[in-house]
Amino acid sequence: MEENLPTIYSYPGKFKSDVWHDFGFYMGEDGMLDKSHAICRVCHHGVRYLGNTTNLRSHLAKHKRHGDGVMPEGSVLQTPPGDMTFQREIGQDSPIINDQDVVSSVQLSIKSVFSRSNRGDMLNLMVGEYLIENVLPPSVVDTQSFVSLLGVADPNFRVQPSTYYTSILFNELYERQRAILSELLVNRDITLSIETWENINARSYVTYIANIITDSWKFETYTLSSMPMTDDFHGQISNLCETFGFQLDNIVTIGHCVQAHPAAGIFINCLGKAIDETVSHILAFGDVPGVVESVKTLGAIDTEVEVVKMADYVKMLDALNKKPKSSTRGVNMQSVEAVMNALKPLKSAAEHMLDQEEVIVSAVLPIMRKLELSLGSKDGDCQLEKELKSEAWCFLKKYYEDNDVKDFLLISSLLDPRFKELLFVDVADLKRAQSQLLCVTAEMFKSMQCDLGSGKRHADSSAHVAMPDLLFGESPIKKIKTEFDEATSDPVQLASTSKTNGNWLSDVVNKKTEVTKEESMESLQAEIDRYMTLEQTTSQPLLWWKSRQSVYPILSKVARRYLCTPATSLPPEAIFKRQYKELNDRRRLIPDDLVDKMVFLNRNYNRLKE
Repeated sequence: MEENLPTIYSYPGKFKSDVWHDFGFYMGEDGMLDKSHAICRVCHHGVRYLGNTTNLRSHLAKHKRHGDGVMPEGSVLQTPPGDMTFQREIGQDSPIINDQDVVSSVQLSIKSVFSRSNRGDMLNLMVGEYLIENVLPPSVVDTQSFVSLLGVADPNFRVQPSTYYTSILFNELYERQRAILSELLVNRDITLSIETWENINARSYVTYIANIITDSWKFETYTLSSMPMTDDFHGQISNLCETFGFQLDNIVTIGHCVQAHPAAGIFINCLGKAIDETVSHILAFGDVPGVVESVKTLGAIDTEVEVVKMADYVKMLDALNKKPKSSTRGVNMQSVEAVMNALKPLKSAAEHMLDQEEVIVSAVLPIMRKLELSLGSKDGDCQLEKELKSEAWCFLKKYYEDNDVKDFLLISSLLDPRFKELLFVDVADLKRAQSQLLCVTAEMFKSMQCDLGSGKRHADSSAHVAMPDLLFGESPIKKIKTEFDEATSDPVQLASTSKTNGNWLSDVVNKKTEVTKEESMESLQAEIDRYMTLEQTTSQPLLWWKSRQSVYPILSKVARRYLCTPATSLPPEAIFKRQYKELNDRRRLIPDDLVDKMVFLNRNYNRLKE
């Protein structure tokens, strides 16, 4: 018996079902049996235990079909294969995959699990999961080193060719998880993120990602699809909306690609990319390239390094700060300092975003206002610094000048308890935001009334509503009365005990308690007023709303809709840090016909397989 391996403990007490001869439980960290999963003594896999043995019997039936034996009761087993993960690092400077690296990274794990087994299906699935997790081209399994590895792990196992994974296993997993994801996203408030990238053959792709807030108020993202980049972004988004049941006219998309602007809905530029592009613009503006070249003569950075992005600028700044002043003779340090000072506010914004757990769209306007102030001219600034700061702000602000985008950002900030006072906008924008919030809240109420009358049910146990048309143009309050006429004119008809539709006693037994549209409006306004009277807080916004959704039943649903939008279409690390490119290097090697499936499975598999 091997030591230091978890023990499977028998079912406590008496049991009627003989299935417990083949199952048991692990001991939890609290000293109690973990009964959430029953552990199979044959394959060591944890099967969800719900108080009955149906799942357990179904699991054993698979072993009977394969002729697997049953381990003796009380055996000491290894960690279940389902709990094992494999990690492999790829070099920072090259996406080249070394076969021997693949072998050495999994050899011990494979051998320890399968040295006493001949379970082909399990091993094939395990290999497939390894390829998915590490975004490896399936051709890896055709290499002699990989075949030898599996031969050492299990001499009786015949390695399946790569075509098995590309034509069978990946297709099955992909179709199964697409169905699960479609069900998960039905009637959810979602926004789309657009991520563009290139493979090793310089072919451009766009990956579409859905952003949601779960019932427990957690921000989650799910990759929907990866497609070759074309000019028809509207057609691609339209197909996604049809596949997953989104409403195209009201979809909110965030990205950083001019061609990706959809023909419908709202397109919001990625804040991280906007900042990075502004840095690139300044580094190429006027005489700045010559200033950068003069820094290279100091030996602060390598002469072959191209300084074009935020990460390049930060590296140059750090190197320059380490140089003694005596070594700067012959260099116009006033110009160097002017460039450095003009870009420092953008560097501070990037550092702030990197420091946040989640950067949602409600933070865009506060960050932009901070940058506007920081990029303003100050006493003591030289002429070059003033010009660069002015140019940087003019270049950056253009990304958020669209009126529909500004309205969306205003409402998002208003619904964030950290920014709700909107001290970073003028009085006119504050009043507009409050007016817009009343409009969208009324629209939400109207949709809930209509859905209630139709008996429609939703994933979050609340009515789902599309993004109201009010957001995509002028939103006068006077429209609300007409909408409430429609929402309250057809009350819910409950089931009657009468064989006909009439109720002869209704006028004497029923109390008339009709709610007028004016009373409904007052109730909505009162809910908004209660929220607006609260002081700002530093609390995480989603946790704040989670604890108060019963106090603000309508407003919390509006908050869920708006706050599910990230401020960046990529993690800030992927934008501002050079070393954050491992995934990009890996997926660049995926064959064109497998891009959609492998990126989808890599991003979603572990979360959806349960």
